Amino acid sequence: MLETVYIARHGFRLNWVTTNWTSATGLPRDPPLASYGVDQAKELANYFLSLPEDQRPTAIYSSPYYRCLQTAAPTAAALKLPLYVEHGT
Repeated sequence: MLETVYIARHGFRLNWVTTNWTSATGLPRDPPLASYGVDQAKELANYFLSLPEDQRPTAIYSSPYYRCLQTAAPTAAALKLPLYVEHGT
């Protein structure tokens, strides 16, 4: 039975710091995370690791935007979970 849903927004985006960035996906509105955002993603993973095992996420879903994948990836790696990409409808 589903008891808890965790929702996290992507980390701090590079285009909030500078207009000089390159999209890793080639999409013009798909900026990567700034270094602070990468740190935030790592902090999120550490937070989930600090939870009792029975309270940790058991599935991770992300939008296909690169910044979202960058935010979710450290948690997926830390918890040894697959990262499901949800494109929506």
